Amino acid sequence: MRNPGGGTVEKFWIRLGGLAGIIYVAASASGNVIEPTPPSFNADPSAIVSFVVSERHLIVGGEITTAAATLFGLWWLGTFGYAFGKLANDRDPLAWIAVITGVTAKVFSLIGHLVTALLATLALQSQGLADGVLDRALLDLSQIALAISFLVLGVFVPTVAFAAIRRGIVRAWLGWLAVIVGIINAASGVFALCTGSFVPSSDSLANGPLVGIGTARTWESVFFVGLIGFWFIVFVVSVQFLRGRGAVSTSTGPESAPA
Repeated sequence: MRNPGGGTVEKFWIRLGGLAGIIYVAASASGNVIEPTPPSFNADPSAIVSFVVSERHLIVGGEITTAAATLFGLWWLGTFGYAFGKLANDRDPLAWIAVITGVTAKVFSLIGHLVTALLATLALQSQGLADGVLDRALLDLSQIALAISFLVLGVFVPTVAFAAIRRGIVRAWLGWLAVIVGIINAASGVFALCTGSFVPSSDSLANGPLVGIGTARTWESVFFVGLIGFWFIVFVVSVQFLRGRGAVSTSTGPESAPA
């Protein structure tokens, strides 16, 4: 529905989606701050049990916050697809690749966080975490799901930025930053998939598949750099949506770049 005055209805929904994106970034960051750092990828089951039991309340709180953030993230993705597909009326393939990869990343991320929440929930039960093999398997499953989500973010982040650039919503520098952020996220995903108890000979980086390219702590820092970069890209596009950019008025052409 569009009115002669410049797409007021469209701008309302675009702004609402921008607000959802900002809430998503804030809630997702809060969830990651609340949740304590888990044991190393190749920790033995006893260390996992000790961690989950001692930090179970913070884990549950962080996972609930992250799950709530996911709902706002999906809302933002819906707005993105609406703004760049239906309203733009140009069937921009970058926009749809961004939506598909964004939903895929969110699904795998949610699986990873829900599995971790399951571990914490088991720790709250009277029986506790009695099966060390199951505990190890659940943590591995969480790691694999989160690693896949970061691999997909390696595609999602640049396509979001370049789709926004093509519509004149953000400036070109954001695209090149997004390429760097995407590479960092993909590298983090590869690292997570090449370590852990599910990989042969990965009891340490010294004899695992990633020999000679840094310590686990170094890669944890790289992981957070990629995550912060991802949040920044979503935040910038969300701010432009909040300003009403992305909706079309009586003209169907791209909007001018923001000042």
